Amino acid sequence: MLDGTFKLDRISRDTPFEEFDRRYYLKQIPVVVEGVTRDWGAIQRWTPEYLNSIVSGGKGVKESLYWFDVDDEVFRADYDVPLLNRRLHEVHKTSRREDSARLWIAAKGTRTRWHYDGNGVNGFNVQIKGRKRFHLVSPETPLPCAPFSFFCRAGYHEPERVLGRQHQFASMEIGEGDMLFLPQQWAHFVESLDDFNANINWVWTDLNSYQSQAQACKRERECIACLGLAARAMDKLGFGKRWLVNYVRNYGGLPNFEVSRQFVRATSAPRMFARSATELLGLLNGPWTPKALQAAETALNKGFKRNARDFFQKSAKAQ
Repeated sequence: MLDGTFKLDRISRDTPFEEFDRRYYLKQIPVVVEGVTRDWGAIQRWTPEYLNSIVSGGKGVKESLYWFDVDDEVFRADYDVPLLNRRLHEVHKTSRREDSARLWIAAKGTRTRWHYDGNGVNGFNVQIKGRKRFHLVSPETPLPCAPFSFFCRAGYHEPERVLGRQHQFASMEIGEGDMLFLPQQWAHFVESLDDFNANINWVWTDLNSYQSQAQACKRERECIACLGLAARAMDKLGFGKRWLVNYVRNYGGLPNFEVSRQFVRATSAPRMFARSATELLGLLNGPWTPKALQAAETALNKGFKRNARDFFQKSAKAQ
């Protein structure tokens, strides 16, 4: 396992919010908060059978590609929304998704490809069952990404092949009870380590943090500015239902292209032209087709198509 060029701090869940805010959130530095699940009912209740009954019930649960979007009321008896999470939204101007929590269930060996989280989000990720290994790369030393995308060119390559001395990165495990604060634009590669892994996260957008001068943040602002101009033109031409238009229209949780308009106003025309040219030229270094990416993901996932029900599919096959 790589040691990383820096170590993440580990703090108690009882750390005052003001300290967390000053030392980590405002500086956009990841940190692990320990003991978050100390008095949660999920510690005893969250078995594969229990979670399967919840996500199969349908009420308050929306199944997406790799996760389940869940209303916090569904798990009201299982956990409390962490105090740091609640205080953060009281203090800062943030935008949150409609369904509060996102549930991830994974079998041993399941991996993500290298990416940073889209839509400019920060997140709290709580490990409730099992362990995961994270490799985080600072947006100050970003990994090259696919054109107009938050997916890194490194794809599914092992961290040892991707990371070097030119990167600021951390490699570590989080276990049951740990909560990782992951700021925006931090690229990461995640591997599930135990037979049964379950975690839940909450994400939000904070437009103030977009002012960071980190290279990945500047690229994201320029990309969304360029895509915003294209999406608004498509909208006026009658293509308002296309995925690109909808994505940019609601980027950052604000409607009516508000975020992309802000980025256009803050980005010079030469910068937008240069960014468009750079990203479009990047298309020549593909393939970036969904089919090619899915094939690589399936090969690493022991022949299964990784999705929200990945764990249950593998369990059924084993039996």
